[in-house]
Amino acid sequence: MVEFTEGEHNQEGYNPIGPVRRDFDRENIYREKGRAIIDDPDLQAFLTFLRGSVREGSLLNLGAGSTHWYYMPAVEDKVTCITAFDLSAKNIQALREFYQALKGEAATFQYAEGRDVENLKTLIEAIARYKRYGQGRTPEGITRALVAKSLTPDGKADLIVGDYYDLDRSLGDRKFDNIMMTFAIFAPQGVHELTELPLFKQIRNHLNPQGRLIIIDFQEFTEENIETFGEDPIVTQKYHTNLTIDQNSLRKALKKAGFESVRVRKYIPGTEGSLEKEEGMIVILATAEAPQ
Repeated sequence: MVEFTEGEHNQEGYNPIGPVRRDFDRENIYREKGRAIIDDPDLQAFLTFLRGSVREGSLLNLGAGSTHWYYMPAVEDKVTCITAFDLSAKNIQALREFYQALKGEAATFQYAEGRDVENLKTLIEAIARYKRYGQGRTPEGITRALVAKSLTPDGKADLIVGDYYDLDRSLGDRKFDNIMMTFAIFAPQGVHELTELPLFKQIRNHLNPQGRLIIIDFQEFTEENIETFGEDPIVTQKYHTNLTIDQNSLRKALKKAGFESVRVRKYIPGTEGSLEKEEGMIVILATAEAPQ
């Protein structure tokens, strides 16, 4: 398996913990009177969608970003092994630090801090007690399973730095039962139509028969989005902006790539008057299956 080197992705001024604190801030995930609470209807909706979409088996989080561990607790009991894949070496380093913290290892953190780890633990506690996420699991059980299910055969965390428009280079012949993408579709330079993207064909080839692709993404990704949600400069340089992912174009792209049972719907975030609603953002939720 090929991994890119840190030097290829060394960009100054980007802290991968920024997206974690933005999307999973302590105003929305906290403890109140000893109870762990997720007080964000959008986050609840996304986690519920993922849990209802994932099928039993292996899972690849493609374009995982630094928020990977915040999505995984909701689906941990439904999958057998977990792999995180991202273009940014800084994102992967942040995920490695979280992994060490989940294992209880002493480590010198380059990006994460104690408050970030505590916030993740609070989220895990909340998921453990909510029926919609499979009540009956314990926070300790979820944490142990996340650690155990995120290992390569040689015992290391299965965290891959690679180019998700050249999956064969990094994944080789590996295949998965689930591939998920959360806010990770970008248009390569010169491509402005979603139906032209070769990405979905590559994803289909790395899914087992009847494997499932799960997508959560903005309906429209523009230069304004990149200013608000842009992350590592290596990502925004390699994958340019201005891409419309409406329901019809996404459905056509997935079918053109050979997927079956394509389901696409829109979700309007910010039901409590959040920034997203004020900006008029719409999120697309989609699933598609590889042929048998």
